[in-house]
Amino acid sequence: MLGTGGFEQVAPDGELKHGKLGEQKYSNKAETYGQILMLTRQDIINDDLDAFLDITRQMGRSGDELIDDLFFKLLLSNPGSFFSTGNSNYLTGVDTAFGPDSLTQAKTQFRKQKAGPGTKAKDQKPIKIRPEILLVPVEVETDAELLLGSAQLVIDAQGSPTKIPVDNPHRNKYRIVSPPHLSDSYYSGSSAKAWYLFANPQVLAAFEIVFLNARRTPIIERVEAPPNMLGMGFRGYIDVGIKEQDYRGAVKVKGAA
Repeated sequence: MLGTGGFEQVAPDGELKHGKLGEQKYSNKAETYGQILMLTRQDIINDDLDAFLDITRQMGRSGDELIDDLFFKLLLSNPGSFFSTGNSNYLTGVDTAFGPDSLTQAKTQFRKQKAGPGTKAKDQKPIKIRPEILLVPVEVETDAELLLGSAQLVIDAQGSPTKIPVDNPHRNKYRIVSPPHLSDSYYSGSSAKAWYLFANPQVLAAFEIVFLNARRTPIIERVEAPPNMLGMGFRGYIDVGIKEQDYRGAVKVKGAA
């Protein structure tokens, strides 16, 4: 649901002017993913270390890994030019390598997003949402931790007087998330330099994950072997869908020219 158009001054007669509630539509759909693992009678007999008792845990972990895999494939593919200059949520250039100045630039770009999505004057008001999550590749994680954890920010201007602010304005301002997927060559579009700012998804979701009946963990079941096979098995499945939503909820920074 979109904004109501905002409050307006009440006339002397006390009459309130009617607002209008709009809506913005996004699609998402949960698909079913799963696997089955059958063990022969010989496998079970030879299991001296009870290793097969760990199968359910491993299948549960596979379901968790699936969610990460689906999300980062979507994020790095940049579906429908989600991150673009046209959407005012994409920054590029040699000065976008992660650091205090580029983080300031990205934060500024994020906070200048408009209420929209129309072209009326009221739609051009600032959206007034702050970024809260800093998503960086593992190659940038240490730099991010140093920057956000430092009490003071010292900038050496190479010959110019060193500038030492009283405080570091970025200190503890964002929650750092550093998944290895961002820079892994397994994923098309991966980069060891690109990084992102995200809003709190409870306030404005850039991407959405949906689960069938709100079940976030895989269902693991024991299954019987076919009549012509001696043994047993396990099957696991989960219903999940991931889709891009509101581009105003994130900013991508290329980190390079």
